[in-house]
Amino acid sequence: MAVTRKRGFTLVELLVVITIIGMLMALLLPAVNAAVESVRKARCARQLGELGTATISYEGRNNKYPGYRNDYTRVDPNASSSSGNHKYGSWLMMLFEDLGMQALAADWSDPNKAAAACQRPHLELLVCPSHPPDQVPSRDQTYNTYVANAGVSLQGGADQNFVNHPANGVFLDMTQQYRSSSQTSVFNRSAYITGADGLSNTLFYSENVAAGLLSQAQSVQQEANDQLGTGWHVDDIPKKWTVFVWQNTLSPEAAAKINGTAGSPNLESVTIGGAGDRAARPSALHPGGVNAVFADKHTAFLKEEMEYWVYIQLMTCDGRNSQTLKALMGNDGVQEPASSDYQ
Repeated sequence: MAVTRKRGFTLVELLVVITIIGMLMALLLPAVNAAVESVRKARCARQLGELGTATISYEGRNNKYPGYRNDYTRVDPNASSSSGNHKYGSWLMMLFEDLGMQALAADWSDPNKAAAACQRPHLELLVCPSHPPDQVPSRDQTYNTYVANAGVSLQGGADQNFVNHPANGVFLDMTQQYRSSSQTSVFNRSAYITGADGLSNTLFYSENVAAGLLSQAQSVQQEANDQLGTGWHVDDIPKKWTVFVWQNTLSPEAAAKINGTAGSPNLESVTIGGAGDRAARPSALHPGGVNAVFADKHTAFLKEEMEYWVYIQLMTCDGRNSQTLKALMGNDGVQEPASSDYQ
């Protein structure tokens, strides 16, 4: 009786199968990666939306937006205002209660606690899902990839009397350290924006891959040990770390535009020297642009190739009354961009 042998794959056939599988994987992998990134980008937009909702809630309770820099408690209530014994916090510290983080809100509001003694946990809400995990320094530190609209940069010859003006940006320096001589108080609110450029045309928050540690001390002043991500400390240090700004020019260097160089996000650190605050601009690892949330809490994906005048006017709250912007564009040049200009 004849024995029938089972025929296996030849080496050539096996190589052909492996090659076909490899080609299919090569074709499918970009689609899979694009689908994963789409999910991450959508989650990032939702997280920004949560910050926008919390900010609106904060304003409802306080009749004003938080500052990007706030002097909200004193470690020693009996200290004189000139003692420097202040407790500084970024916009995030102001939003803890409205984000449902009551324990953190209570901790940071404790007048008997210096900022250095307050909790600084890692908060997933503050980190874009597209940010590589190996670039987040430590899970026990408050790392941040979201930044607030702080208006015009101090660099480039901007008039210091208008740098902290409500017309130029949503979140202001609300400490007594930085005010013009004519400002007895400084803050922004939705009613002002509604009557000017409109909430749907004014940016709240965006992303910055170079934002870094909220808990990192950046100031050369003594206050460095008693703050958390304040952003801008003295007049010769640019706004940075927890904010994004617009430069006082219609033709900034490429590094100051969205994502730095179009198509290749500029990951340079935001430092006092060198780049200065040119890196204090929206940047992300999403192909083609960045997520942002507006003052009416709608989110949008901002294309990185938008013209710079569009970017500036999305950041101003009242472009027609911004002396800095009018000096750049003239009265007739100030106009609200259409959504097609930036999406």
